[in-house]
Amino acid sequence: MAALITALLATLLLATPGAAQTDFGGGDPRERYFKLDWTVETPKAASPRITGYVYNEYGRPAAEVRLLIEAFNTSDKVIAQRYEWVPGLVPALARAYFEVRGLPPAARYRVRVHSYTFVESGRCVAC
Repeated sequence: MAALITALLATLLLATPGAAQTDFGGGDPRERYFKLDWTVETPKAASPRITGYVYNEYGRPAAEVRLLIEAFNTSDKVIAQRYEWVPGLVPALARAYFEVRGLPPAARYRVRVHSYTFVESGRCVAC
């Protein structure tokens, strides 16, 4: 009976699909610590703008969060790049609003966190 249970457990462990996708702390910290939720708006007679939130999934506030916004054409080539600051701090385990105006028309956009500084010990030297 013990051999049967051992065989079943081994089968379950080998068949678990999520194990290969587990992040054990590697990868780009910007992708581990921050998530973005944004939309493109194109008001009438105005250039496109992006509005959204940056989510800080780390246990300390983030200052000087800088976004990289890229515009792509229909051939998926970058036609414009722009850096924008997220206003103020992004609180620990919370979110902050951002808005980017005056973008060039494009087939699609990509927004990524380019740089940031975590606030250590309750103070930020560069804030």
